[in-house]
Amino acid sequence: MAERRAASGGEEYEGLNWAGAALLFFVITGLAALADAAITGQLKWIFYASFLVCCVYVALHLRHEDLLAGINIPPIAFVLIAFISLQFSDHGQDSWLTRQVLGMSNFLALNAPVLLFGYAVAALIVLLRWRRRRTRPARESRTRVAAAPRTPERRARARR
Repeated sequence: MAERRAASGGEEYEGLNWAGAALLFFVITGLAALADAAITGQLKWIFYASFLVCCVYVALHLRHEDLLAGINIPPIAFVLIAFISLQFSDHGQDSWLTRQVLGMSNFLALNAPVLLFGYAVAALIVLLRWRRRRTRPARESRTRVAAAPRTPERRARARR
């Protein structure tokens, strides 16, 4: 059963599904990339900050059934936003394919620490949420069994 949180208005909120998380991630980081490109002419601090915040937010708010998406969405979004931003960069004399390969290689090489840090944080959060969800039923059942009074039926089962 999915974890439910109370939202405003008394409705129950289960969390983001993978499609909503991906859309949220792409919109927020895309807008940050536009702002960064308009201010600095390249993807830097505004994009980095929004990317890291989105990594944490998506990993914390995904539904438990979609936790694996919390690990897959950040690198896909990072590369896609980088690819889109390359389309608006200055055009040199090289062919389109050469510009794309060199631009993506350069961007990923120079910005790998941000990508890897965001990926590692998201993976750690997802792993902790998955582990907590997996171990919770066992802890609750042990507590219930230990707190239950000893009845003749339980004694008979324990002897078998």
